[in-house]
Amino acid sequence: MKLSGPGRQREPATPRCIELIEKGELGPFDDEIYPNFNTGLLETYLEERNRERSFEASSFRWSRLLILILVVGIPFTFITQYIALETGMVLSSVFYVAYIVGLALRWKPNEINITASAANLVDNTVVGFVYVFPAIFLLARSSQYAISPETSGSLQNWISGYQLVGICAVTALFASLLSLFFFIVFRRLWVIEDPLPAPGFESLVELMDLANTLSRGLRESSRTALKKMGIAGALIFLFAFIRDFPFFGTDSIFKRIGTGIGVGDWIYGSYIRTPPTPASKTSLSISLSGLVFSIGWYMRWRTALILLLGSAFMWFVIVPIAILTHSPYYWPLTGEMFDVSKLGQFYMVNLQETNYFGIPSVPIEGASSTGNNVALGCLLGAGLTTLIKTRTSMIGAVRDLLKRREMKEGQWVEGKGWYEWPSSQIPIVAGVSFAAIFVTLWLIGGFNPIASVVASLFFLTVGFILHAISVKTAGEAGIGPTIGILTLSILSLFFILKLVGIFVSMEGEIILLTLIATTAFGASMAIPVTVLWDYKTGHYIGTRPFQLFKAQSVAIIVGIPFSAFIAFVLADQLSRGDMQFRAPQARAFASFITILTGGKTFWLYIILGLVVGVLLEMMTGLGTVFGLGMFFPMGLSLTVLIGGIARDYWEMRLKRKYGRERDWGQIRTLKLIDTYMVMTGLFLGEAIMGLVLSIYLLVG
Repeated sequence: MKLSGPGRQREPATPRCIELIEKGELGPFDDEIYPNFNTGLLETYLEERNRERSFEASSFRWSRLLILILVVGIPFTFITQYIALETGMVLSSVFYVAYIVGLALRWKPNEINITASAANLVDNTVVGFVYVFPAIFLLARSSQYAISPETSGSLQNWISGYQLVGICAVTALFASLLSLFFFIVFRRLWVIEDPLPAPGFESLVELMDLANTLSRGLRESSRTALKKMGIAGALIFLFAFIRDFPFFGTDSIFKRIGTGIGVGDWIYGSYIRTPPTPASKTSLSISLSGLVFSIGWYMRWRTALILLLGSAFMWFVIVPIAILTHSPYYWPLTGEMFDVSKLGQFYMVNLQETNYFGIPSVPIEGASSTGNNVALGCLLGAGLTTLIKTRTSMIGAVRDLLKRREMKEGQWVEGKGWYEWPSSQIPIVAGVSFAAIFVTLWLIGGFNPIASVVASLFFLTVGFILHAISVKTAGEAGIGPTIGILTLSILSLFFILKLVGIFVSMEGEIILLTLIATTAFGASMAIPVTVLWDYKTGHYIGTRPFQLFKAQSVAIIVGIPFSAFIAFVLADQLSRGDMQFRAPQARAFASFITILTGGKTFWLYIILGLVVGVLLEMMTGLGTVFGLGMFFPMGLSLTVLIGGIARDYWEMRLKRKYGRERDWGQIRTLKLIDTYMVMTGLFLGEAIMGLVLSIYLLVG
């Protein structure tokens, strides 16, 4: 017989587990813990046990928390944003770096759980700042997006100073703290009473188990892993420096060498590609980026293949068809329509002092720009289909929350202190957050007071429901419907503000307020989804929730301002063209805003993309990955696939060598973490080079 939870079934606890629970002898890291994950009985028992024993077993040290936040978490806010803008994916290895650091310093599993959670949360505050925030700058400065000159001018005034980043930071800070307080309710519902499976959390518990039993020799291997990360980072930094730094005017050493041997036209940044000409119908390329290779290593070959198929669909189907069928290309600065196949008329022509400066000068550039409408439709279709596919989880989330199950006694343990953060503070924090966001938008931002009230209420009402949906969906499937949720956020905010704006607001103010609020919501949305895995892991190893909550609060307060400032610098350079980031989500949301405001839209392409996204999401569950691939050159997706294939080949050889060993599971885990450190080194090296280049361009 199976125990049923909303929307899924749970296996009953094993007889041995029930016996140990009745005797009160089952504790963290016991063998009987693992086969009884998510049974409900085990989680309820551990909650009672932890309430009594976690005060002695779980320790919290400010010095160790701050070390990981400052040394690991904060540097990765730049690294992760750089990677996300370049590839469209928020990929972070902060947890593994923090884990290895804790292991090398001989910290206890609970300390690693608490400090790694905080460092990881600092890094995960970047979501709204890389997916939505750059869209403000693109709409203000880029000629690709058809908005009125008045609206564009209004946005340009905002991005010219630091007021915008301050408003976004304050709004995101209070929205994120509020979402963390929401998780007090979510923890009771979906960690204890009706535990979500949270795919992949088992490996985190296993890592903590390893930390609990490791010998000195294995701790030495963790130091070796850190050294490998440093060596990999140094080598890729040196290569990226040769490849990217403009030693000779705008040319790098790599570019100059290529020019010397007659292939300079084939080298474009980190890519080797076929030179685009007016006669080109497509483009072939390969990326020489260790960072991109490492993304494939994390992604594995199947997901990487879907990404490559998205790029192939764009460059081998959409682009050639757009050229051969003479698709229209709209140039918003003059309001003219061009035959995309005739854009070669601008090839090698000096347009610096004309209204055509920046127009695509070869057909494949115009066709790919047109094809981005298909990619936008694909992302929206796949994202919204994800929400529809997870309707059972969404309905279950709302039903669970509406039940308002009574919070059990025991948040305060007499003579010991708070076991978990008091839920009675949720209304207080909600009121303070509403007031702080309202004052920030109205008095500091100068937005209309009615519109500011509407935006502030969004976080307490619609925002709460969307947070619940995100946590429930991620806990069921292992990944949240980020694009779909952010799209819903933009839609709901824009149309509500548009309704209010009939009386009080201009279009520019509505666009800006929508994107500011969605940026803040995107940052806050990552909080409860990320910490679900931390609280589940902590629940099984005896970590006191109060200590996790305290560490995560500090992470939010420290991380949000850094994320906001870095986002401002990178978005500014993106919109000026100083840094050639792909930024697919930001570009997609900028295009989406032009659609909502009634700009020139090629609905046929968007509808085609919607159909493709819906079908792929239903068939593979990876429709958003396919849509992302459409924004990328073939070279990036090809190198990602190479990385994914390399990972699977490595694992096959590893299993062939050690698969029959008794401790095969431990060997595989440690070897895999070793490779993660090398890949993290590739992340670090290229991202640090990106930082050096950003500073050089900023100062220059």
